Amino acid sequence: MRSWVETFRYLFNVKDDYGRGRLYMLLTLLLLGIAEQFYGGVFFTRFLLAYGIDQTGVGVLTFLPYLGCLISIFSPYILERFQRRKWILFFSGMITNFFSIMGITLLPMIVEDAGQRLMGFIAITVGTTLINNLFSAGGVTWNAAYLPEHVKADYMATSQMLNNLICWGIALAVSIVADQFAGTEHEMPLIICVRCIGWGLTVINSILLLVKKEFPYTHTEKTKLSNVFILPFGNKLYRGTMLVAFVCCIVHYLPNATINVYLLEDLKISYTLINGLNAVYFVFGLLFANMWAGFTKKHGWFVTLAVAVVLQSFTYFVYAFVQADNTWLYIVVRLAQHFVGVPFDLVMVSFIYINLPMEDTTYYVTFAGFIINIATFLAMFIGTVVTKIMGETVLSIFGVNFVSTQVLLLVCAVGKLLVAALSVLWSRKISSGL
Repeated sequence: MRSWVETFRYLFNVKDDYGRGRLYMLLTLLLLGIAEQFYGGVFFTRFLLAYGIDQTGVGVLTFLPYLGCLISIFSPYILERFQRRKWILFFSGMITNFFSIMGITLLPMIVEDAGQRLMGFIAITVGTTLINNLFSAGGVTWNAAYLPEHVKADYMATSQMLNNLICWGIALAVSIVADQFAGTEHEMPLIICVRCIGWGLTVINSILLLVKKEFPYTHTEKTKLSNVFILPFGNKLYRGTMLVAFVCCIVHYLPNATINVYLLEDLKISYTLINGLNAVYFVFGLLFANMWAGFTKKHGWFVTLAVAVVLQSFTYFVYAFVQADNTWLYIVVRLAQHFVGVPFDLVMVSFIYINLPMEDTTYYVTFAGFIINIATFLAMFIGTVVTKIMGETVLSIFGVNFVSTQVLLLVCAVGKLLVAALSVLWSRKISSGL
């Protein structure tokens, strides 16, 4: 097994186009990851709550971006007409990032009514998401040329480890500062400042796109809208892969739309503790990512996924029992989730590339993005609806009182076992030659 240093040199060899390309991909991942920590996550949740958006509104704004995948089916119809797409991606990225970050940041200064603010947030979110989904497949197709099968697992493991180290480390530092001003008149100016820095990082990322080499794209089919579904559905291997991805995403994202509100408002957990625990994840990546990359190469993507989600199921079950008077259990659960999260995240970030054909790639990537985003949307939509319906209702299970988010965590725990069964079945199907 290679050391981290050997793997890094192998993957990001600046002496050849592919190594340099992967290095640019890594820099892009880091820039966007840091930016997202600044304008998203718990800081975005606190930003919305401060401007009168309730838990349901936060949930809606969290899942709405995934609904934008509906327009992504038109992406190949546009992109397949261009052999060079970097300038298209540059301008679309600049536009969407400005309005989705700065537009939302500035809106409350113009609109005072909470209801009108929510409508404004929704309008900006929907508009920028539609533009982003129309062109984002071009970036994935571009990157696919740099990720042949023999480097895929190593790249994903290495990039995720570095991403978690740098992004969550910076998020932790900002959280420590934010907690010093929590509940004071200085809290919101700090969050707004952090969001502006996040936008600046997205600008640098867009400029970086112009440096990376773009290879010619391979086409075997005429440009047709219907190919977004015809080609993937006609490819049994990719179709089955996306079925597993669909079910996995629905289960995994069920609690995500409301979990941050639950942690901040119900459990009163600080920014520092939330992001501090997230920052520790890089240690688990450093210790175990290489091991799981090797495991994946030997046993396959879906055996790795099955093992990961079985272990995750137990952590989600325990997570549901975290209460305001036992937040120590939150720390234990999150550390356990970090361990099992290494193989799970390795598969999750790779789903679009698993069994991806290298011809007519834009169609397959668009289909994959559509499937994964619609599954994520459905999961968060269901989670938000359950939260809205339950309201302040408390259920007594196992002698413990459960609110809506805890119920969703229990459902997620059971669903993870179903994902494991499906993954094992699909792995056996692939091994038998389909």
